[in-house]
Amino acid sequence: MHAPKLLTEVEDQDPGRALVTTLVLEKEINAFFRLGSPSVIRRLRETFSDLPGHPDPKTVFLRLRELTNSR
Repeated sequence: MHAPKLLTEVEDQDPGRALVTTLVLEKEINAFFRLGSPSVIRRLRETFSDLPGHPDPKTVFLRLRELTNSR
């Protein structure tokens, strides 16, 4: 299951009956489990143009935190 499909399936869910995921699914859809993913790094670069060419996992994690904290 990919993120766009998952979003469609859960957009109208009842918070009292929220989706419970598995670690396998979280590793596929959760950016914090994909710190070395080129697609995650590419999307971060859209907001953080100063991101190094090959950022280490700690840098990616900290930038993801910045994004989630600013919401």
